[in-house]
Amino acid sequence: MTDKATLVLNGFLKLNETEKREVVDEINNYFKADQTRKNSMCESFRRKSAGVVLGPTSGSCPCCGR
Repeated sequence: MTDKATLVLNGFLKLNETEKREVVDEINNYFKADQTRKNSMCESFRRKSAGVVLGPTSGSCPCCGR
């Protein structure tokens, strides 16, 4: 597994069970979609994640632990 994938998995494992299910459902939807839908999903996620405040944090990153 690459370092990048390891960081993502580490963040995933820190989610509660409901959040894990949401992530798995979104990933499954992505892999079932055609390329047009995948592009739309990626753009929608980019817009949504642009509003998420990622830092600074007190202590370490809640996703990667760094």
